Formats: sequence, structure tokens, C-alpha cells
Amino acid sequence: MNTLKITPINEMLTERHNLKNAKVKTFEIKHKEYSFYTPCNLNIYMGPSCNCHCKFCFADALNHQKDINDSFFLESLERNLELLEEIPIEVTITGGEPTLYTKRLLMVMDLLKERNIPERTFSTNGIGLMSTFSGKPMLQHMKEHGILHNISVSRMAAEERENKDIFCGDCISNHEIARISEFTKINRMDMRLSSVLMDSGLNSWEKIKNYISFYESIGIESFIFREIVGQQVKIKMEEIVSEMLKEKDVEFLKSMDGIFYTIMIYKRKHHLLKHYIQKEGNRDIVSTLVFHNGILYRNWNGDKI
Repeated sequence: MNTLKITPINEMLTERHNLKNAKVKTFEIKHKEYSFYTPCNLNIYMGPSCNCHCKFCFADALNHQKDINDSFFLESLERNLELLEEIPIEVTITGGEPTLYTKRLLMVMDLLKERNIPERTFSTNGIGLMSTFSGKPMLQHMKEHGILHNISVSRMAAEERENKDIFCGDCISNHEIARISEFTKINRMDMRLSSVLMDSGLNSWEKIKNYISFYESIGIESFIFREIVGQQVKIKMEEIVSEMLKEKDVEFLKSMDGIFYTIMIYKRKHHLLKHYIQKEGNRDIVSTLVFHNGILYRNWNGDKI
């Protein structure tokens, strides 16, 4: 998946971990050996419920499946974390919309904190981040549980009506986006806006610049743009980056070569621009695990561990 990350110039880190220090190591699970990219990313799929019905959502294929109850979810997750306790992992919390599973989410965060498992990304459309539960907004619960990094709020357009049309559902307002940004800054949490490239939305570098300019005006500093996953790609990141590189004020800084990505790093004014170019890689190396409906999979394609 080709990705463009745009952050303030002082944020040179391209990952929470050092890409150059990442290793491939062999571990045994259920009497079978696997080669793991470490740290491995464990996606915890909270469930299918969502307030939106995005046509581009990668989770659509999972959303027809019947959900399990909270107790079985937690018991299964704990059992699978025990299987992985020798493997360096970082966790991505996703869905569906994770904040609609308030009780389950707090239980999962308790378990991750108890086991000292670091969080990599929290993917949300933002609908429940400022909602109060047990006297605190969900963001406060997240802070207290160490969910601090890459709080990735999906936002496809600056104009609210256009955003709702793309999401096919109720979305938070730009005013609420600004409140979330203010909360995360005060509490030293890392929040960004996440978008995908599409014909009817962000389909050019000029539109991406306008999107960034608007959201910077209400306090957002970090952004991530992706090609659509699991569908025929119409708007390609290479085309966007080619437009970007035509600007005279875009300066190449350096490249980094990893196992799965080559990262080209540029500077433009007060921005750092990081273009992640996906490599074929080795399909036998497990870089992503998925916990879904009580079962642990090697990836999103449904290969069970």
C-alpha cells in the first residue's frame, strides 16, 4: 500500500520503531515455526458496528459476520496474547468503529496496559472520542491506558457535507475535529487525519494541499494519505507524488530501505513528506496479525495461526 505521510518538519521519525533496526526472527506457535517481522503489528478488530458505511472500507468483507460477546472476546484475546508473549508486537486497534464498543474497548485497553504491550495506531472516524464514559471522555481513558500514538481520525474532505456523502453516514463536525486536536495537544497525544485517494475526493496534489491548508487552520498538524486497499486502484500515489515533486520548494532529504517499504523523505516549507513505497517483500514473513471474532489470523486474508 503506497502511503504519503505529512508531518511538521521536526518529526523526522518515520515509524514508532527504528526501521533500520527491524529484524526477521523465527518463533514457534502451536508447534509450528513462523518467520516474524519484529515488531509485528497485531490488528485488534473490535467488531463490525460502525456509524458509517464507506464503500471503500477494507472491513466490509468482515462486517457480515456475527459478532461475539465481550467476555468471549476478551478471553480469546488474552489466550492469543499468551501465544504471542515471546514475539515483539505493537497493537493497532481498529474496526468497525472501535469507540462504539465502549465496554469492550476499555477491557482491551486494560489488558494491553497490564501486559505492557505498546500501541502503534488507533483507527477511528472520531465519533466517540469525546463521548463521556464513567465520567471521562474516551480520549482521557485512552491517555490513561497509554493509547497515545497515531490516533488516526478518518476524514475524506474539508467540506462537511462532502465528507458525510463519502462516508454515507453521520460524521463529526469540523468543530469537533478541532476539539479533539486541542485535547490531544494538551495531553501530548499524537493525532492525525487519515484519508484515501479517490476519484470523487482527494484525487490531486492541489486538492491535498487545500485539504491540509484548511485543517491546519483549525489546529491539525499531521496527515496520512493512502491508496484504497483491496480494490482496483484508480488514483495512484505515484501520480500524486509526481505532481508534488514538480514544486520548486520540495527538497529531497534521504531514503530509507526496509523489508516491506522504501521510504522517500522530502521537505516542503514547514512540512516533512514521507512517501512509503510498498515492496513485494517475502510472503512467508509475518508482518501483520489480525485478531477477529476470537480467532488469530496471519493477515487480513484469513490464514489462521
